[in-house]
Amino acid sequence: MSLRVICFALVFASIALVSCGGRGEVSGEEAAEVKKRPKVVGVVSSIHADKGFILIRQYGPGDMPTGGVYSARSADGRRAVAIFPTGESQGKFHAADYAADAGIPRVGDVVIMSPIETENSETRQEALPENVEGEE
Repeated sequence: MSLRVICFALVFASIALVSCGGRGEVSGEEAAEVKKRPKVVGVVSSIHADKGFILIRQYGPGDMPTGGVYSARSADGRRAVAIFPTGESQGKFHAADYAADAGIPRVGDVVIMSPIETENSETRQEALPENVEGEE
């Protein structure tokens, strides 16, 4: 065999081994941490400045994720505009409003959903006062 074939086989085998690594079980804490991370959900595909909305082309299958704060960010990360999905959609395209005074998203901006952290019921109960003066 030639040296070129052997090198190709070694490179292919090493890539195959590396791509198989890290597919172990994920603990509950790690899964919860992943859910808290911001997630790329799509890209701004068109802007309708006269009507104050944009169209987002969704990445991946299923419905647009809910339960978070959305922003359209430039590829370099220097510019971000808050956007508000309206719930209107046509296939993989979803409408979202934006506040023009905060800036206008650009075509190609990445749409990111940052999950909202909610307090659990125990924390809420601890925050409530036990007795309020004047009430019996």
